[in-house]
Amino acid sequence: MPHEIELKHCLRKFPDCPAREMDIAIGIVNQVRAARLDPKRMLSKSPSTRGTENIAMFLASGVELRVALENAVVNQYGGRADDINTEAGKVAKLIDECLKNKASSK
Repeated sequence: MPHEIELKHCLRKFPDCPAREMDIAIGIVNQVRAARLDPKRMLSKSPSTRGTENIAMFLASGVELRVALENAVVNQYGGRADDINTEAGKVAKLIDECLKNKASSK
């Protein structure tokens, strides 16, 4: 689903979700989706729209963006988030890099 349409879908489903944070989250999820095609990352799947809906649910409940991403995206993958040799670790590292890039570009 295109970024803008997915954003509108999530905001319609969870109207209390902060739009700016959700926009950032979908951008990060799209980078995880793109990483599936990267031979260095070797991810077995990519996050679905259900994952972005879960992020919106967490954000609407006041959960911090990083925690929402970890719970809705990283936990879809096998392994541990702190082990870079697992899919969960690779995804967690990618999310951290994306969040750092967003923070440094402010």
